[in-house]
Amino acid sequence: MQNKIPNVLTIAGSDSDGSSGLQADLKTFFARKVYGTSVLVTSLAANHYGVKSKLDFPLKFISDQFDSINQEFEIDAVKTGFLSNYKIVDLVARKISQANFGFCLVDPVMVSKHGVQLLDSKAVDYLTEKLIPLADLVTPNFFEAEKFFGQKIKNREQVEQAARKIKSFGCKNVIIKGFHQPESQQKIVSDYILLENEPGFYLSEKFSSTKQNNGSGDTFSSIIIAEIAK
Repeated sequence: MQNKIPNVLTIAGSDSDGSSGLQADLKTFFARKVYGTSVLVTSLAANHYGVKSKLDFPLKFISDQFDSINQEFEIDAVKTGFLSNYKIVDLVARKISQANFGFCLVDPVMVSKHGVQLLDSKAVDYLTEKLIPLADLVTPNFFEAEKFFGQKIKNREQVEQAARKIKSFGCKNVIIKGFHQPESQQKIVSDYILLENEPGFYLSEKFSSTKQNNGSGDTFSSIIIAEIAK
């Protein structure tokens, strides 16, 4: 067992440009030396400039993917990404609750890092009520944290209040990813971490200027479950 390579699972959509979604997850798993498995729920014709179209897969096909994984693999950690609609969210929540996938990370991909709404209100409700309570960790970006909080976040006190509200949905730990300001104003990026039985704290780093930031949240959450699985 000392030589066992951890198995991790991503439940996400496919992005055709390879920078985010399931492709980013699997690339990250390979880089972090864990074995990546996947459940594909939707496919996006997308790149850094936007989404041209998407195709959601039938629920039966999604369910069969879960069953195939369960039949063969012992999963050490799982993450969810973009789940597209409320029926998919509901199915994913049921499948996770029925399985033993180890550590569960929910990346609530419902608002882009630029503030664009990706999920409708019913899907957000299902995410909050059915999936987040199953999570060991939830990793919203700044705009998703505002959505959960129900108002604009203007200061650190409100960041911390939003984290506590998200935790009240039933998850164990929360990371709110830092706000991306216009490049000319950005000096530091700070993430807020609220752990299960400890006080919250910030992790801050110097802002790195790059236009290649599509999929950064997917990569971030994939690194977390890879390292926890190890």
